[in-house]
Amino acid sequence: MISFNEDRDVIAAHADERLSAALHVFDAHWHGIRAATAAIPGGKLAVSHKEAFTGDEIRHIEGLIYKHGFKAVCYQGYSEHADQLADILRRDFGSDIRQYVVTHVTTSQFEHHFEMHMLRRIYDKVAKGVLAGTGSVKPNFHEFHDLTWPKCVINLPPNLTHLRLALPAREPGTIFIPVENTWRKNLYTQIIAAQKSRHVERIIVVNWPSVLDSLLVLDKIQMIGFQKLSGLLGYMRLSQAVCNVSFAECQPMTQLEALAVGTPTLVNRLRLPGFSDHALSRLTEVDTLDDPGELRLKLDRLLTEWKRDEQGLSEMIADFVTLRLKAGLESYREFLEL
Repeated sequence: MISFNEDRDVIAAHADERLSAALHVFDAHWHGIRAATAAIPGGKLAVSHKEAFTGDEIRHIEGLIYKHGFKAVCYQGYSEHADQLADILRRDFGSDIRQYVVTHVTTSQFEHHFEMHMLRRIYDKVAKGVLAGTGSVKPNFHEFHDLTWPKCVINLPPNLTHLRLALPAREPGTIFIPVENTWRKNLYTQIIAAQKSRHVERIIVVNWPSVLDSLLVLDKIQMIGFQKLSGLLGYMRLSQAVCNVSFAECQPMTQLEALAVGTPTLVNRLRLPGFSDHALSRLTEVDTLDDPGELRLKLDRLLTEWKRDEQGLSEMIADFVTLRLKAGLESYREFLEL
């Protein structure tokens, strides 16, 4: 199963003449990576790690490369089938097409041995010249393996120009926690902090914190379930803050999607080069992730800031988004050598 330039994969993309020469290949089932890829300029090819390519699909992919004049292929994430495609494109195009991989994994996720198996394949192909290079969205990932591009690949915020969203008015005291109910995503700590905050009146969640209501009154929570992008952005815009304080994160698209509609997001310390000292990072990044008290203080300060200086906060967010977009475009141009 493959698809090229589906609406959902190109409608939020930024335009850039140089980066339009790249074809980004990503797995249709890996939603976070798909969301990150959707914001990048260039062609978008959705594939599946569950199904091998047919001969017709290979011919179709190579036809797309010829037709659109792609000079680079960038795999966003990697699988056995992506690895096979890299070999085929190298065989059929030689050095006329440069191939790259961007990894979206942290070393804390190596308990899933699949990630290490794929990295082994990536580094082998870089050493053999099949791949021109591999980079990571995790700062300092090159410390793990010296074949990794030493700079950090920067994710871009989505371009909402063409979505024609009917965004709601912001609702004071409302926050949104659109994270999974998993240990890594830290849902419970964030809900406890929000429930205990005297500034928070309404907590919108997509997943329920199972059993927590046996220990704590959860009278502020409204559960809305899974949302498509338009619905997600609407709830983000409705809220004064989004919470995505997780234990293992690179560059969460949840943060960038919220910032694109003008809503600040509490996150773990991301340590992105060039952004750690930004006023918005100092306001929203959290150090002690499993401390509901620290999260509550951060949340209280953020909601107070809306009352104290709404225009100043909005300008701070807009400046951050502008800088992220500039850094993201520059990092991809340099990494892909375009």
